[in-house]
Amino acid sequence: MNTNHLTSEQAPETFDQHLKTSNLWRLVLAQALSGANNVVLYATGAIVGSMLSPSPLLATLPITIFVLGMAVCILPVGELARRRGRQAAFMVGTGAGG
Repeated sequence: MNTNHLTSEQAPETFDQHLKTSNLWRLVLAQALSGANNVVLYATGAIVGSMLSPSPLLATLPITIFVLGMAVCILPVGELARRRGRQAAFMVGTGAGG
């Protein structure tokens, strides 16, 4: 039997396993890209900040604001996720990021 075109009625355990594996690789890729993004942000933030700021003392201000913003928002968004679900927390985070 050709397993490339299985439907959930033909072989539900194979179909479910394929879907789980596919989702796993998507999540692995998303996590890797997210981690790489943070490294680039921290590595270049001070460089760009020093080029844009009038004083070298303010060079890391953008990264400081970024970290403080995450620290301030983590508990309220966690509470939102607990009460309303992860989808609502994700939408609030995406809206704030946009």
